[in-house]
Amino acid sequence: MKKRFGFLLFCFLSSFSFAQGYTVTELTSLSNDLFECSGLIYLDERLIGHMDSGDDSYLYEIDSVDGGINRVVFVDNSSSWDWEDITKDEDYIYVADMGNNSGDRTNLMIFRISVSDYLTTPNDTVVADTIYFSYEDQTDFTPSVYDTNFDAEGLISIGDSLYIFTKNWIDNETNIYVLPKVPGTYEAELIDNLNTEGLVTGASRNPNNGNIALCGHTLTTPFVVLIRNLSGQDFNSANFLRLTPPINESIQVEGIAAIGNGCYYLASEDNITGDATLHRICLASNVGIDQNTKEALYFHPNPAQHYITLNTDQFERTELYDLSGKLIFQTQEKTIDVRPFKGGNYIVKAYFKNHQMVQQQIVIE
Repeated sequence: MKKRFGFLLFCFLSSFSFAQGYTVTELTSLSNDLFECSGLIYLDERLIGHMDSGDDSYLYEIDSVDGGINRVVFVDNSSSWDWEDITKDEDYIYVADMGNNSGDRTNLMIFRISVSDYLTTPNDTVVADTIYFSYEDQTDFTPSVYDTNFDAEGLISIGDSLYIFTKNWIDNETNIYVLPKVPGTYEAELIDNLNTEGLVTGASRNPNNGNIALCGHTLTTPFVVLIRNLSGQDFNSANFLRLTPPINESIQVEGIAAIGNGCYYLASEDNITGDATLHRICLASNVGIDQNTKEALYFHPNPAQHYITLNTDQFERTELYDLSGKLIFQTQEKTIDVRPFKGGNYIVKAYFKNHQMVQQQIVIE
C-alpha cells in the first residue's frame, strides 16, 4: 500500500471546494506511459504533455477522461536530456530541456516547434529548431545534487520573450529569467525572484487575461501560485496568491496548463505518495486579490509612514519580510506598526484558514 502524506480525511471524495475560492477535481490516473508527465499545454482543445528524463522526444495527446494517450508525435532534430516544461504562443510550441538537479549542465536548450506543423503533420513527426541558453549569473558548474538554484522546471511565453522559473533547492524560492524566443544562443537575464515556499515544477500563462499560474510541491504538500496584474517584468509588484490544494494521489505535481475560465489541468508524477494523476483546479472569480474589484484583499496605506492595515478580519496571521526574504515581524493582528522599520521596500503576507496566502509589496517611508 502506498503511503499517503496528509489529506486522509478527503479520501472518499473526488472533488473539493474551499471557501468558495476554488475547487479541485480528481479526473483520472494517467497512462503508465506517462508516469512522469512533467509538462502540459492545452492547444486546439487538445491536452498535450511530455515525459521527464529517460524518454525519447515525444509529445503525447492525453485523454482527460481516462488518462490514455490519443496521439503520439515525434519531435525530430531534438534531444531529450531532461524535458521539464512546455509552453506555446500563437505560432510555436516550446519544449524546455532544462532539468538540472546537479546544477552542472552546460547544454540547456528549448526546442521550438511550429503549431501549424504539429496540427497538420501527416506522419506524426515534427522538426524542431533550438534556443540554447545559460544563466547570466552562473559561474560555478561543480555538481551539487539537490543543492542548486540553477535547476528549472517552469516556462511561459509573453510577447517576444520566454520566461523561466527556477526550482530552487537551496532556498525554496524561484528566480525568474528572460530570454528571446527565436533560435540562437543566449544568456538568460535574471529579472526577479519570488518566495514560493517550495519547489516550482511547472508554469502556465492564460493568454486571455495574462494570469500566470505556477505549480510545485514541498516535502508534504502540493501548491499552486497565482500571479495576476503583472506590469512589465515586475513580478514582485503583481498580485500573488499561494494555494495548497488537497490531492489524494501523488503530491508531486509537475505540470500545469491553463484551460480557460479560471481552470487549469494539473499532472502529478508517480512516486511514493501516490499514482500519476490528472486533476483540474478551478478558481472562483473573486479568489485572492484583484486590484480591479472592491473585494480586493490588500494592506493600506501604501506607501506607509506609521501603520499598515489588512482590509479584512478573515485571516490567521500576517508577516513582514525584507526583500532578501528574511522574516522580520509577524502578528495575529490586522494592523502592523511599521515605525520601527527603516524606510524602503518590504513584502507583507497574510495567511488564511482556507489554504490561501496573499502577498503584497509595500513601501515604508
